[in-house]
Amino acid sequence: MGEMSGAYIALSAVLVVLCIVTLAMILMQKKRDAGFGGAVTGQGGNRQAYYDSNKARTLDGALERYTKVAFVLILILTILLTIIS
Repeated sequence: MGEMSGAYIALSAVLVVLCIVTLAMILMQKKRDAGFGGAVTGQGGNRQAYYDSNKARTLDGALERYTKVAFVLILILTILLTIIS
């Protein structure tokens, strides 16, 4: 087995930490209970429409946005580590 470079070890450590943080962000997000059944039966109604239009300003909206960014970073780091190795 060849020697690992310092950059490979550092990027691997960043990737592990990023994966743990992403997992924590996913677990902090609220479940969407109504789903398709709520749309068919009419549950949620105006409250859900109000929430959807203002979701970007809520903590859940921010967590969703940060989760997407984290997934892109994980993808980029994984590709970069594959190229380096």
